[in-house]
Amino acid sequence: MKYVFLVLLCLCVIVAGRLVAARYQSQMKRCEAFLLFLSFTKTELRFSQCTVLEIAQKFRHLHPGALPFLEDLSEPVSACVKRQLEQEHILSARQKSCICDFFEGFGTQDTFASEQFTEQYIALFEAENARIRQENTKKIKLTNRLVLLLAAAVAIVLF
Repeated sequence: MKYVFLVLLCLCVIVAGRLVAARYQSQMKRCEAFLLFLSFTKTELRFSQCTVLEIAQKFRHLHPGALPFLEDLSEPVSACVKRQLEQEHILSARQKSCICDFFEGFGTQDTFASEQFTEQYIALFEAENARIRQENTKKIKLTNRLVLLLAAAVAIVLF
């Protein structure tokens, strides 16, 4: 009976570790998608000077499902994004706040200032993506070590 318990404990640790890693990978994918959106926004500003709503619609058309919080947008965009982000469970509160801040501040200046504003958020999300990647690596290594430790404990107990 205790052997079954130890094996189940090992399996639970493995599954928990994989779930944590999957969550961080999902966060990384969303951050990368938002970085793509920011780069797309900067390009659209430079060449077509569209509104944020038009940019979001074009991005949605080119990359369907990449950013679910851009799906049902209307004016005012910042309020719409804020509402959509409240239902988002993958992104952290800090990331949601940064995205809301971007949509609240975007388009309130001229084109050059909006480009600079977008550049700041590109740098911010590149740093955030690097932080998530580093954290993900640490969590996966920790999980692997715990699994090895538990496997060793099971081997000691069994033999």
